[in-house]
Amino acid sequence: MEHFDEYMFTGPPPPLGPMVQVQSLATNLPAGCGAAESYWSLIATGGEAHTEVSPDRWDPSVYYAPDEGAASRGQTSTKHAAFLQASELWDLDAGFHGLREKEAKLMVPEQRLVLRTGYQALADVGLGESLKGSRISTYVGDCANESATYCPALDECRQNGTLSAATASRISHLFGLRGGACSFDTACSSSLVALGHAHSQLRLAPVFQDAQSRQSSGALVIGVRVLFGPEGFVGLGAAGFLSLHGRCFTFDSSAQGFGRGEGCCSVFLARDDPEDGEDLELHLASVSGSSVNQDGRSASLTAPHGPSQQSCIRSSLRMANVSPDKVAVAECHGTGTSLGDPIEVGALRGVMYDRRQPLLMTSSKSNVGHAESAAGLNGLAKCVLMLMTSASAPNVHLRSLNPNLDTNGFPCLYESECVDADQNSQNIGVSSFGFGGTNARADLWGHCVRFYIFRRIPDFKNFKNMYRARMDNLQADSATADRMVEEANYAFFLNTRIFQELDSLAGFEAEPVPPPASAPAASHAEAAAHAAAAGCPFASLAAQGLAMPDDHPGLADTEKVDKELAKAPEQEDNKAGWRLASAAAVIALSAGIRAMWT
Repeated sequence: MEHFDEYMFTGPPPPLGPMVQVQSLATNLPAGCGAAESYWSLIATGGEAHTEVSPDRWDPSVYYAPDEGAASRGQTSTKHAAFLQASELWDLDAGFHGLREKEAKLMVPEQRLVLRTGYQALADVGLGESLKGSRISTYVGDCANESATYCPALDECRQNGTLSAATASRISHLFGLRGGACSFDTACSSSLVALGHAHSQLRLAPVFQDAQSRQSSGALVIGVRVLFGPEGFVGLGAAGFLSLHGRCFTFDSSAQGFGRGEGCCSVFLARDDPEDGEDLELHLASVSGSSVNQDGRSASLTAPHGPSQQSCIRSSLRMANVSPDKVAVAECHGTGTSLGDPIEVGALRGVMYDRRQPLLMTSSKSNVGHAESAAGLNGLAKCVLMLMTSASAPNVHLRSLNPNLDTNGFPCLYESECVDADQNSQNIGVSSFGFGGTNARADLWGHCVRFYIFRRIPDFKNFKNMYRARMDNLQADSATADRMVEEANYAFFLNTRIFQELDSLAGFEAEPVPPPASAPAASHAEAAAHAAAAGCPFASLAAQGLAMPDDHPGLADTEKVDKELAKAPEQEDNKAGWRLASAAAVIALSAGIRAMWT
């Protein structure tokens, strides 16, 4: 490839024009996915979050009946879904969020989840009390507030604590935000419609040149859904939408309905204009395009409409200035219905059929269920994580392909295991379709974390804090540690070295003194970066101008490495060379640790 060396340093080229960056991601999803890392662990390993309904929601002995006539008796034939734990629904520190005890006690779980995950998304980018008066907007996808049914509005506190209209305003009130605060209800596409609105606002907004630029052009987008009572199960079951097993058998021949899910997901977006000359701080991915449209007059109000879905996908790709054949992964709506899956695949085929590399087809609903108003952001969060890891997560419950899927002449891959994605084509699209005909699409661009770290070497403060937090949480499986003692020892060695490099860089930034005599030569930085981009755990030696060890790629003799490092040539006063080579060593060491513990 002509520009292969360039891609090794920078990753795939970014889309043209102003981009909207995903600066943080917070999740509160079933199966203990209270953080993005645990969410990725679940979906990458093909796990699922579905459980049987607990009596604290509704009594299955009263509302559940495993027969076709259940709906006529006001019962449901499904008793499984992806549920949050009761503590995740109700826990809230009223004093921390500036709420009166009475008001907090009467708040529905949707508002509690929005407060917690919204705060986490803002805190992850270092935003807090200083936000007061800033023009950050809050957009929430929220539909069918079932919890309010069990909390009659008898006074002001109950009224504010149960209305969906007040959900988005909670965050704005807490932080004193002056941007827009809106709730969107388009059923299954609510949160992705909210993201599309935020993306359009930020993309068209002027770029402010003062110190408040980030705060003046930011948006917090949240999707939330809670399955509080049996009414939704009974109604959807009567309409024939639900799977009897309570799970989404996406793309599978046994698909006959979707499984429900709940949870909350939030992202913080900020505009980044390449012509502005100022890079934003650490970001996870870029939203390069988005689109929202309607089916209009179709076969029925609830039937999917393939041509409208195609139009929505094309519109988003045009905004992103991305050719359809450059999209590596399609995060599908994928509810697992006999009608919806074939129509969606047909729409993707109509747009992306002309390609050489197969399109990877996946859906988070097979893992965490169809979270309805939160489903769009659940899928977008998965896309961000796939971009960061350069991998595509598998579909769960996929045993035999649905024969109604039109795959003839369409290069695509329906995954049943985690697949490495092409690092030079990091474009992913996510789709979400509401049952009332409102379609939403977002396209994201990003690259593997190791490319990003190299591009952002001046900003190590956030990376250092993030890395220390991650390393504190790493735990080796005891059986693996017993089998691979050498690897564990070398991982500890790499862990120590990376903190040394980071501390050196931090000290240099604080005290502008000449680099030490043992600083690595600038001439070796390029070789180190090439080796690091290739994932070599020993690329740090290249930063010192030393030869790579001949040992097994996963093992090393620590004493040998120490001896080699002791031979590092002395370097003259070369500020730029020392900084660049040290940064390359940081990348290499982090790649080595990642190789040891993943």
